[in-house]
Amino acid sequence: PLFVVMVAFIFVYNFFLHLMIQMHMHRKLSKALAYFLSAVLVVSSVSLTALADGDENVPVKITAFSALAAEVAEQNLYVGDDESKISFPASLTVTIEKTEVVTTKKEKEKEEKAEPVDGAKPEEINPDVLGLDAGAPEGQTGEVVPPETAGPKVENTINEQNASDPEPSEGETPVPAGEPLTEPESEPESETGSDPQNDEGAQDPAETPSEGDGADAANDNEAPADQARIILDALMPAITVYAAESTNMPENEGETDPVVGTGDAEVEYEIVTETITKTEETVVDGITWRLDAGSSSAEVFSSEIAGAKFVYVPVISGDYEVSAELPRIIVNIFAKEEKAEAVSFSHIESVAGYNISIDAPAGVFPEGTTVSIRVVSNPVSLIEGELSEDRNIQQVITFDISFWHDGVEIEPENGKVNVSISLASEMKETLQKETAEVQVFHIDDNRSIEEVACASNGEAVSFSADEFSEYAVVTSTGILDVNVPTLNSITFSSTTLDAPAELEVIIDATDDISGVSRATIWFQNTQYGKNVSTGLEFKYYDQQTYSYKEYEDGKLHGTITLDQYARPGEYTVYMLDLYDKAGNCYSYYSYYSSPSNPIPEAIERARFTVNNAGYDSTKPTLTSISLSATTLDAPSELGVIIDATDDISGVSRATIWFQNTQYGKNV
Repeated sequence: PLFVVMVAFIFVYNFFLHLMIQMHMHRKLSKALAYFLSAVLVVSSVSLTALADGDENVPVKITAFSALAAEVAEQNLYVGDDESKISFPASLTVTIEKTEVVTTKKEKEKEEKAEPVDGAKPEEINPDVLGLDAGAPEGQTGEVVPPETAGPKVENTINEQNASDPEPSEGETPVPAGEPLTEPESEPESETGSDPQNDEGAQDPAETPSEGDGADAANDNEAPADQARIILDALMPAITVYAAESTNMPENEGETDPVVGTGDAEVEYEIVTETITKTEETVVDGITWRLDAGSSSAEVFSSEIAGAKFVYVPVISGDYEVSAELPRIIVNIFAKEEKAEAVSFSHIESVAGYNISIDAPAGVFPEGTTVSIRVVSNPVSLIEGELSEDRNIQQVITFDISFWHDGVEIEPENGKVNVSISLASEMKETLQKETAEVQVFHIDDNRSIEEVACASNGEAVSFSADEFSEYAVVTSTGILDVNVPTLNSITFSSTTLDAPAELEVIIDATDDISGVSRATIWFQNTQYGKNVSTGLEFKYYDQQTYSYKEYEDGKLHGTITLDQYARPGEYTVYMLDLYDKAGNCYSYYSYYSSPSNPIPEAIERARFTVNNAGYDSTKPTLTSISLSATTLDAPSELGVIIDATDDISGVSRATIWFQNTQYGKNV
């Protein structure tokens, strides 16, 4: 755009300059206007395009990120910690690639031409270059005239002598009115052999006015047919070319022609545009970080679940184009670490092949306390009385553990002592069996026995106690339970009820060895096929004490909730799963019943009826299915909108599948 403006200005400059000459403006006014326009032309020649190019907003490309510090790249939080504990750097060191477009104005390289030697014939110039008619007379060949013989420079267009113009100064040859100065008008070719100097600037005698006619006669010679030539001269004025600067310029400053150059060779320029790419390392500030939901455990940060992982990536602000892989901050969520209290007592000892470790927190024992551990006889009879009849003792080891201070046996105070005992190989083998378990019993000085809560990983058993004497470690196995539980009955809190309502289901069942564990039962509406179900347990949650309690009748209990839209009619048992503690399951499925596999009596009698006058028996009505787009390019997301109505209960939900008609693929 700047280049177009400059060209337009040059055109306007030449147009007004030529118009000024055509209008015979006063020489001083003409000179002042020429100086003004020339100054504006010089100012307009400044390379504004280069300045504008320098301001182009070329984006800076980030090609690499410096690695984050190890403690920043991966951070660990604990359950319950806030997101504000994550360390996010506010700046990053990056490698950038800057592309600059530089536009400069350079001088064109020209081929040097040898100057004519004195007396030699000047080189002829192509008349087309000077705008001359190729068919002009021989005297108008457009040859370069040496300044010594050229005479004073003249205007490059038709100039008519005005009667009011000042007299020419001394040494200045007046130009006859109406005589062409540089570019001849189109006229018949002169005859061969005519004198070039006499023919130069000659006109048809019929068109040449007499001296007495003056400027008016000259104006009369401007026929309408010549208007096209005048317009062309205004748009593309002819030029006069000189080999060197004229030495015959008028000395009088007032007589100097402002539109004639000095004859110096014109310097040509060209606009050169270059693209320069630079690479450097810099620091980008104002960095924010966002959660990368696709690489994280959840779309929103939450430290409530141990083991969760969240990934954050930076958000680069400013005019940057990122072409490098973004650095990542990985945040891991761990379970809270409970700090162990300072241990003031610790003891490790191997007794009869068992490794025993004992420790106690500060304040439980006085400084200087020692421990004594010895193996004693096993109180098998006492232990057998504590085991159920279906359990058989496999191995027993009993240790007498005591603590001493200044020769006196003492007991722990203000806390408990932690004891860990490694298991012998025989005990480890026993624990591999399906019904095996390990137990710890405490036998006090009065020979009373009590089971102590313990934990075992199959390699060792550990427990805590606040008084010490004999402790027995026992492994036992039970009789293998391979039988399913036996269903005795299914009863209800009511056999007829009006919806909405709650129905309590009670199952009475027994098991031969391990005992009944739980049950799940489904009932089906015999008319509409609607199923309702409930899980049954031996315990319930007491809202007053905020604890679980066992039902007093020792049976399994469960509750079925029937809402206001429950289907009316009779409900029968559809399916039943009844489990014992060994994992054996009694299952009943109504669709498997047959004459050879009749329905058990307890299930056949388990029926209840629901009354519901406001039952919604009408299906919803589909009004329309609309899509966010009917044509899309994968990968993309398609919004599906279903408009539907229902007369009573209202529309709840819908699931829709679309199938590709060509490949059969469903979405």
